[in-house]
Amino acid sequence: MSKSQIPEPQGLDQPVSAHRVHEASASRTARPTLSRFVFRFSDLAGSVELGVGFFVSFLGWTIVGAATGFPRWWELVMTVGVPAIALLLLTVVQHTQNHANRVTQLKLAELIRSSENATNRMITIEQASSSDLDLIQAEFSGESSAI
Repeated sequence: MSKSQIPEPQGLDQPVSAHRVHEASASRTARPTLSRFVFRFSDLAGSVELGVGFFVSFLGWTIVGAATGFPRWWELVMTVGVPAIALLLLTVVQHTQNHANRVTQLKLAELIRSSENATNRMITIEQASSSDLDLIQAEFSGESSAI
């Protein structure tokens, strides 16, 4: 599509309130409490402060172990506590990534729907098999080499 064929955006001279509210904005509901907690915890888990906190805790725990002669209870707390924390962080990261991936897919679907030259079959491509993806990739490779 050449520059002269690109339609001018409509309604830019109108106030924002005059624009139609998108369904995604109109139907937004509050996240469940657990989900809000997980997202806040995810932000905290990725922070420098928590990394420094883990490092200081590790040093403190090592000092406690050295001071007490590394007894069996000290070792058990480490062998049970560290995997439990790792599993918790893994679950939080997976939840956050699943949400972000779903949001990205919905945004891409909206862009595909709004594009005149796009094929709508791309909206549901996540459900395609590997062989279908290979065929679609070969089709696009053929189109790009013809240009």
